[in-house]
Amino acid sequence: SSLDSLVSILTSTNLSLLSQPPPIEELTGNDVCYLGRNGENDLDKITYCRDLPFGMRGVVGSWFLDPRRIILETFAFTTISVIILYAIRPDIPLIKNNNTTSLRPPKSMRILTACTFFLQIIYKLLGYPGKIYMMVMPCNVLWILAMTLCYYPNISYESAYKIIQVWMSFVGLPLVALANPDFSDSVLFGEVFFFYFHHFFLISYPLYYIMQTTLSGRKQNNPQDPNASLSESISLLTFGFMGFLKWVIISSVYFALFYYTFVTPLSIYTGLNLNYMLHPPPNQEDLVGQGYRVTTCGFGIIMFTLTRLFLVVIEWSLCKILSVFGVAPNHVKSKVS
Repeated sequence: SSLDSLVSILTSTNLSLLSQPPPIEELTGNDVCYLGRNGENDLDKITYCRDLPFGMRGVVGSWFLDPRRIILETFAFTTISVIILYAIRPDIPLIKNNNTTSLRPPKSMRILTACTFFLQIIYKLLGYPGKIYMMVMPCNVLWILAMTLCYYPNISYESAYKIIQVWMSFVGLPLVALANPDFSDSVLFGEVFFFYFHHFFLISYPLYYIMQTTLSGRKQNNPQDPNASLSESISLLTFGFMGFLKWVIISSVYFALFYYTFVTPLSIYTGLNLNYMLHPPPNQEDLVGQGYRVTTCGFGIIMFTLTRLFLVVIEWSLCKILSVFGVAPNHVKSKVS
């Protein structure tokens, strides 16, 4: 059948993967992490876990998931995602002078972003072979978005706006990473400290735009100010329920489309368990089962909803404080009165 043919093609992409993930800690002294290049299990062809570079063992991929399931899930999520993106158009406010309005962060923030991004690249290049592929992990993808927002030439208002709004949903990702850090591959000097620094910096991005939203709203009475309507354009308080829901759905679809359609095949090709797309975190295989990726999508939607709601509360609280002093932004005075 066509499905069997696709399974054959998929499995031939990487014949060295085991049917189950190797133990995270050495059990026998001869634990195997990879078969031979062509699937051989000869002693001189297999790769023992003890021979892997330090830090790599925790990201070794496997065929824990049935290849048929991988194909069907990828097809289903890709199809559904494309349909949703076609059907739902995000609310992007048209603002005054949007050709001259820049949603880029300030210069100091752009410089720090570039330094952090390139230090991240250096750590990946100095790590185990293939560690650079970890740049597709969610928080590292946020750094790619940050560099795009900061340095992409002549980035349009619409593109910058989409990045900012998606980031408002994704800010929960670095929070989860900080709450449950994984240092299994953080083995270089200063890498653990850098882990905390760059995740906190990621959280600062949406907070910066919320602060800009509340404070720049005071300039709206000046029609000559190119940022006169900027606060209204990026304010979370002006969306309404349907606008809020649209951005949660769109953010979830972008996430699913990227990891199911692109990262899963990349994980199989590289033999690395990128973002746990090939098997769940260590010692959770029996607990979560084969459907863990679908379950994770449900939790992701909940997380994106809660993080956006949390940011709405932060913006509302800031506006409420400003309203006490009579300086609340014009576009949200009715929301906090």
